[in-house]
Amino acid sequence: MNAGSLRGELDLSRFARNLDSCTSLSQLDDCLAQYATRSGFRWYTLQDIALLSDESLRAIRLTNYPNAFWEQYDRCGYIRFDPILKALEHTGRVLWWRDIPNIISLTKKQARVLCEADRAGIKEGVSAPVRLPGHHHGLMTLISDQRVEFADQERAWLSFIAPIAYEVAARFHTGHPSHQRQLEIDLSPRQMECLVLVARGKSDWEAGQILGLSEQTVHRHVEAIRQKLGVRRRTQLVVKALHCGLISYRDVL
Repeated sequence: MNAGSLRGELDLSRFARNLDSCTSLSQLDDCLAQYATRSGFRWYTLQDIALLSDESLRAIRLTNYPNAFWEQYDRCGYIRFDPILKALEHTGRVLWWRDIPNIISLTKKQARVLCEADRAGIKEGVSAPVRLPGHHHGLMTLISDQRVEFADQERAWLSFIAPIAYEVAARFHTGHPSHQRQLEIDLSPRQMECLVLVARGKSDWEAGQILGLSEQTVHRHVEAIRQKLGVRRRTQLVVKALHCGLISYRDVL
């Protein structure tokens, strides 16, 4: 799979489609590894936040970083005082690890996590939080063993790519709670077509032009979907459809 030229002009829609078309975790791993390398980093991680400390659930953790550090991370329970997660609570946006001391006052335990990461060869990191309807929170991180320059535009790319990668990974984790969110909602093929077009921001008239239907017919279909989902507004309709698994980011992009 060709991820495209990521350090330069990036066709985000094309890369997102390539990412979303992955048919296995192995293929997703290859795609994200390419993205990390072409962004100037050596490794990447894609993981759950809420599930990492819950062994009863199958958490997402996809990475090409050597296992030794992750084994230590789990064994020592670093999840309980990870400074990256704490800093993200304050920022809620793409985070340079080098900025963490400026965002939170590090405790001894938090400083220890960063120190152990440095000993493991992690000299630079940038993390993007993932918050999707119907999913636990996730995190995508790019890691390097040397200093990396990462422009504002590339941060925006990471914040765009991270939720798509996370959603794709969740599809392959059949024990992941996101699969338990899906509801048994019976939509006709025509209703599904209308739902996808609504999610893409089309008006009833525009959807009718695309589907060869009248504006009134499209409106009736949308109203029927809205009633089945129990929502009042079109925005709520799209959010709940994503939450229930009726549509995915692949349908919207």
